[in-house]
Amino acid sequence: MAYVSFVAEGGPIYDIKKRLGVISKSRNGWTKEMNLVAWNDGEPRYELRSWSPDHSRMGKGISLSVAEMDSLREILGDIMENIPEVVAEQAREAQEAKATESTGATKAPKAAKKTRAAKAPRATKLPKALGV
Repeated sequence: MAYVSFVAEGGPIYDIKKRLGVISKSRNGWTKEMNLVAWNDGEPRYELRSWSPDHSRMGKGISLSVAEMDSLREILGDIMENIPEVVAEQAREAQEAKATESTGATKAPKAAKKTRAAKAPRATKLPKALGV
C-alpha cells in the first residue's frame, strides 16, 4: 500500500511506499525527507529529496540502494564519532583567540597565497550584422 501515489495516463510514475522521516521543513512548507519510493512499478529505493506539502511535486534528489544506504550509514557513523573532536578543537581555537585579544598579542600573518597571472581575454569575431 502506497503512502502517496502519482498516476499518469501510462500508469504509476511513483509510489511513496513508506515515509521514513522528515529532515527539515522550509518556510514554504516543503520538506526534505527520506522515503522508500518505487518508480514506474520498479523495486522501492531509498530516496532523499524535497517534497511539496501534498507530495504532488518534488525537487531534485538522490536514490540509494540498500548497499548504498549501508555505505552511507558507515560514513555518517564515522562523521558522528569525530564531531566531539571537531567541536573541542573549535572551542580551543575560540579560547586561544579570546586570550590573544585580552593580552593584545597578535598572531603571525598567514603566508600570502600564490596567484596565477590572469589570462588575457580571447579575441572574438563579432557578427558582421553588428557593423563592427
